[in-house]
This record gives sequence, C-alpha cells and structure tokens, in this order.
Amino acid sequence: QNPTVRKKGYLVLTNSQGKKLNAFDPKFTSQAAAFCDRGFPIRWNCVHVCQANAVFPLLSNAIKAILSKMQRQTLLLHNGSEERVLETLEEHGVPGHCVPTDLGERGSGAP
Repeated sequence: QNPTVRKKGYLVLTNSQGKKLNAFDPKFTSQAAAFCDRGFPIRWNCVHVCQANAVFPLLSNAIKAILSKMQRQTLLLHNGSEERVLETLEEHGVPGHCVPTDLGERGSGAP
C-alpha cells in the first residue's frame, strides 16, 4: 500500500549463469510479461539478466518481440566478471549490498 513503492516499481534480478537456452520457455515468458505489465498492481521498473548465456544477446531480439515497448526498454544484460557485473548493476541503481551472494554481494543488509 506504499505509494512510493507503487510509483518507483520493482525490479527483477536474475542469475542466468550455467542456464541452457532450452530452459527458456517463450510461452511462459510471454504470459508472465503480460501479467507483470497489466495485472500486477506495482509498476515493472527493470529486469537485470546477469551472466546470460553467450547466445542470449543474439536471441534477445526474439525475446523482446514478446514484451511490451516499456519492457523491451528495461531489459538489461550484465555479463563479464563478477566485479564487472556488480559495477554495471550499480551503474543502473542496484547497490552491491542488495545483490544476492551468488551474484557477488558486497556487504549485507538494507541501506
């Protein structure tokens, strides 16, 4: 019920390291994206895909085709070393202490 949360929205942070492309289900992704865009009472802010499979950037256009315009603009890929992923997340407003340990958390607790 917090109006600030509703206005700022939520973000999704995924760790795709070690995931295979056959784990991607376009039908589920399409349905989940539609629900998050139209049926969820809190605004979708951004999706950060960390350590995506090397082929994922090539498929991102196909994935973006099933997303709304706003969702396409807020799907961000973060690849590279653990340190580089943390740096790029911080560049997009995700502080290191909010990142789960399997992505290389820096510190702990809320700001």
